[in-house]
Amino acid sequence: QFLAESLAITLLGMVFGSIVGWGASVLVGKFAKAPVVISWEPFALAVIFSLIVGLFFGIQPARRAARLKPVEALQ
Repeated sequence: QFLAESLAITLLGMVFGSIVGWGASVLVGKFAKAPVVISWEPFALAVIFSLIVGLFFGIQPARRAARLKPVEALQ
């Protein structure tokens, strides 16, 4: 459950960051009067990297929380 929550937060951040990044690039392109070209290869690499980082940094807290007894967690 803890790992699933960590991955859900990672996915939400990834979606939000992608939307903000795309919007910012379009906005900068309009002000600079330059065409905006968004390539899918770097985007896919960023998505994969985000998932790996979210999984890597979500494993340790999930393992620690899974080892706790419920009574100890409430203290």
